[in-house]
Amino acid sequence: KNCVLLENMEFDRNLKYIGSSAFENCYGLEKINLPEGLVHIDQNAFKNCKNLKYVYIPDSVKYIGEGAFKGCNNIVFKYESCSYAEKYVDIIQKENHVSKTEIFCLGNIRVTFDDNYNEFEVINYFLNCSDFSLGNLELSTDCEVERNKLKLYIDNLRKLKIGLLLSANESSESLLDAVDTYNRNTDNMYKINESVFVKKINGMNIAIINYMTFAFQNSEDDNYMRYSKKKAKFDIDKVKELGAEFIIVYIHWGYRGGKNSELSDGQKKVSKELVEMGVDVIIGSHPERVQDCTFLNKKNHNTLCCYSLGDFCNTGKRNMSEPGIILCITINRSDEGGISAKYRFVPISNYKNKKNHTNYIIPLNYNFVDNIALENFDQVKNKLLNKIDKRIVEIDNIEEF
Repeated sequence: KNCVLLENMEFDRNLKYIGSSAFENCYGLEKINLPEGLVHIDQNAFKNCKNLKYVYIPDSVKYIGEGAFKGCNNIVFKYESCSYAEKYVDIIQKENHVSKTEIFCLGNIRVTFDDNYNEFEVINYFLNCSDFSLGNLELSTDCEVERNKLKLYIDNLRKLKIGLLLSANESSESLLDAVDTYNRNTDNMYKINESVFVKKINGMNIAIINYMTFAFQNSEDDNYMRYSKKKAKFDIDKVKELGAEFIIVYIHWGYRGGKNSELSDGQKKVSKELVEMGVDVIIGSHPERVQDCTFLNKKNHNTLCCYSLGDFCNTGKRNMSEPGIILCITINRSDEGGISAKYRFVPISNYKNKKNHTNYIIPLNYNFVDNIALENFDQVKNKLLNKIDKRIVEIDNIEEF
């Protein structure tokens, strides 16, 4: 129970009984082949194993307790015809009408090729609590040396269990190709172009759109990820035609620079345009620091606008980075089909262990590090929490619109 790092499990051939809550909250499990001869699976045995995608149940099983697979919304069951398991699966598929999904939106993924981010168990524990996570990759690749390292870099990012990487920034063609390869492993997602995706999560159609608002060295190119009001209107109408029930827009804008957390005129203008088009959430990328999060209203439709979530990964030289935030969205569908959302914000920071040159991404208000040996972590954590500015404290109270 609660063994979040457990990814594989081989069962003894003589196993007859799996006890109550035996594997509850084992988020890392993806595939289970239960052994022939197993008879009893007790209540809540695999509850909240959210990443569990495949389960084989032998015909020897004669009892499966209440909630044995509760919260496992993406499972494909395999079983023998006319078995107890077949009847069980038929019943729970009728009863388990999924009406909720959780999406975690990350800030800037800003790391270099030489950074050692091998210690991902802390943040992955948290990301696995969601049904889906996504973030914008803040990286350009202009030199041949970096291109040669790009595949290794993307493969390393796979250790972070991020469902979708976005790349609306000063991206090179080689980076776009690598990100496209990464995203091909995402199930149940329809890609319209590099900017626009529709992802089915727990039966809900979620649209994810990403743009950049200012040009870089290739400013004369007709970059289809570059924002224009006309293009955004076309894309948003398109995803609505495809049945999108909730629309998230990531947009690369604003000032990156150091302590500057002021909003630009461009940010204010574009956000108002997107609100008029009926998007549900706007998330800004590029600025290093957290910027205002607020609700913008137009025609009785409220849009949550987070002008910047700050950095999710930060490669600074300090042993503790400026705090960023993760936006956690819980989307609910009523029995009548209406959609509503609740929001919460989780402050995070990057902690650099100078002795072994390893970086940790730490959710600051969750006790996920009890078994991780981080030097002076409590002292560092308290300093970081004290540094979180008033914006995070205020928006942490937002729950619903």
